[in-house]
Order: sequence, then C-alpha cells, then structure tokens
Amino acid sequence: MKNHSNNIFLNILTRSVVQLRFRACKGDCSSNGGSSHGGYTLVELMIATFISLILVIAIYAGYNLQSKTQTTQDLTISMQQNIRAAATWFLRDIRQAGYDRKGPSFDMSCEVGGMGANVTPGIHTATATTFGFSMDLDEDGTCATSGENLTYSLSVAGELVRGLPGGSTSSSVIAENFEALEFNYVLADGSSTLTPTLAQRGTLLAVQISLCRYTYQPNHSPPWQHIQRRLSSIINGRLDLRKQNFLDAVLPDKFSLPGLCQR
Repeated sequence: MKNHSNNIFLNILTRSVVQLRFRACKGDCSSNGGSSHGGYTLVELMIATFISLILVIAIYAGYNLQSKTQTTQDLTISMQQNIRAAATWFLRDIRQAGYDRKGPSFDMSCEVGGMGANVTPGIHTATATTFGFSMDLDEDGTCATSGENLTYSLSVAGELVRGLPGGSTSSSVIAENFEALEFNYVLADGSSTLTPTLAQRGTLLAVQISLCRYTYQPNHSPPWQHIQRRLSSIINGRLDLRKQNFLDAVLPDKFSLPGLCQR
C-alpha cells in the first residue's frame, strides 16, 4: 500500500513538472533549439515543492485521523470489557441475595458488617449508592463464610468495591475508573425508589445497577470518554425472568441523581 501511494505521488509530481516545462518552452525545447533549457526553473521547483507539501499534509492528516479512531476504538473495547467484568460479579452475587434454603438461619453474621443483632439472610443496606446483602450459601445456619455477606459501593477514587465484613482489609476492588454508581429498586407494587425503607427491603422484586465508566485520552477533545451501562437483576428469584418488559417500563433510562455522568 505504501509503495503504491509513493508511485502515485511521483507520477503526479512528474506530470505536473512536464506540463509546466512544456508551457514554458512554448513547443521549442529541442536540444538543437536556441531556447532549450538545461534544467528546471526556480518557479517549477517552487510549484513542485508546494504540491509535495500539500500531499504530505494530506497524508499526515489521514494517518492522524485513522490513529485517533483506532485509539478510541481500543479504549471503548477496554471500557466495555471492564464494565462486563463488573457486571458478572454484580449479577452473580445479587441474584443470591437472601439465599437461605435450609432456613431459618438466624445469626448476627447476616447483619451489616457481620455484627449487631441476630437476623436472617437478606438485604441489610439499600441506598442510591450502596447495596449490601447476606446469604447462607453453605447452609450452615450463618452468613460468616467468606462471600456470604457483601456490600457493593463506589470509592472516592472511582473504584468499584466488593466489600466484606471486617472493613477495607477484607474488601476487594473489582473494577476501576468509574465515575458513577447508582442503585434503583423495584418495590412489590411495581414502583421504583432509590431509598427503600426497612420494611420494603424484604419485598424488593429487582434492582437496577447503573454504571458510568470513563477513560482519559491525552491530546483529545474532550480529554475523557464515557460509557454508560445499566443492568437489571432479579432479587431472590421473586420476579419471573420473562418480565423484562415490566422492568424496562418501571425503571428509569438515565441516572436519577442529578449531575451523574454528565461532564
């Protein structure tokens, strides 16, 4: 491809110079003529240089545009993969919230942070930006096994945190470079809210997780790029998976909190 472009460029340049010389000679450029030229004139060289400059600028502009497009596509793919990885963690855990097959489990390890009053597995934290729940996966009557009491939130540094009882030393970062995280909850009557009451937590049908991830691109205008994605997850299997149209009608199609993912 490169050699082909160079050949085209040389053909254009040669043809232009020949035409200019022919006009300058006015048809009398033979070796025996008195007005023959022994080389290119200054005007011819200047015109050839100008044409070459235009072609070089055009080639560079095309290459630069293609390079920026490729970089943007690579960053977009990377962001989508990162969001997909986070979604895998979310959906796998949330769909098991409150699992208590043997029941009734009744232990303080099922409470917020694994301490406090004895409670059954379920949703213990439900706000617009934090979602916490417990489950008895190994059916031992407690939620003390690692991974049975979780709290999802977004750190100040934009890290998506999968929190375990015991504080930051027991938590793990599952994804980075997120600007916003929002939870929207579907209640038993079909309405949705960002802040369900304690009584409503036990009857939640589903939760929508809204994620906004960004990446910074130096020398790009604007210097950041956003990708938004929303996930709808069933809580405890109480909503038929086929009722996705119901979820789409109830849940908002954008962030409910003002100012999120808008810069």
